[in-house]
Amino acid sequence: MNVIETRGLAKRYGSHTVLSGIDLEVPRGSIYALLGPNGAGKTTTLRLLTGLARPSGGSVWIAGQDARRPQARRSLGALIESPALYPHLSGLDNLRVYAADLGATPARMHEVLEVVGLGAVAKRLVGRYSLGMRQRLGIALALLGDPQVLILDEPQNGLDPQGMRDMRTLLSELNGMGHTLMVSSHLLGEVQQLATHVGLMSGGCLTFQGEMAALLEQTRGLLRVEVDDAPTAARLLIALDPDVQVSGNTLTLRAEAALVARALVLGGVDLHRLEPDGPGLEERYFDLTGSGQGVRA
Repeated sequence: MNVIETRGLAKRYGSHTVLSGIDLEVPRGSIYALLGPNGAGKTTTLRLLTGLARPSGGSVWIAGQDARRPQARRSLGALIESPALYPHLSGLDNLRVYAADLGATPARMHEVLEVVGLGAVAKRLVGRYSLGMRQRLGIALALLGDPQVLILDEPQNGLDPQGMRDMRTLLSELNGMGHTLMVSSHLLGEVQQLATHVGLMSGGCLTFQGEMAALLEQTRGLLRVEVDDAPTAARLLIALDPDVQVSGNTLTLRAEAALVARALVLGGVDLHRLEPDGPGLEERYFDLTGSGQGVRA
């Protein structure tokens, strides 16, 4: 069952289309990562899901309810961009500012601070918090209303390696507590370790959506073969993979290495090199988003 669904979600500013026909499906209990280059529409999508912006078309459903209904919004907790914190107040007092509107009790405030690892510094001024601590406090704010779904925009952005590892651990723990997580990120290595599902965006469109394992499977089992006679090699190997690709004297196909080598030797083709050609998540990301200039938020 999906806890977030959109159908034909669109956003336009005058004649400029930012999002075009987005059909998101975020399974309950998943960690769904939204990836894409700068300007792909990730943050706009998150703002539409959380009610911070109005769609130009399409629909949003949260926990089986129309997102325009107040009870649907109460199913969400969100941290979009940098958390709005008061540096002259303590972490606990920052929560108090928002607690009344969310109906959160003092016990709930202390509970979420413990969950995010800030219980021991609850009375410290936020101005003395590290970046990672401020990110954690922002997540504590999002947790105050005990939402089914957490939507987090770049929760690991700017953190050092230890901070990223700690944040990854926290997000996994929150998922284990029953929260569905939807995160945007440009940190592909972190996403690969964390996410169960992924959506890739480019130019305001969704170019891939599905399980992380399915995306990674598309990068496995590929071989790069260099030979002296590519046309003959292609005729020999087409039985192993009808989609064998030829570029100069190099062939790329999905097959077992031993079978490839045997077919070429028996066919009299000199084999110069045979090696895995698994591009990994980063190259698959570039393939599906059309981005070759680096990974950006």
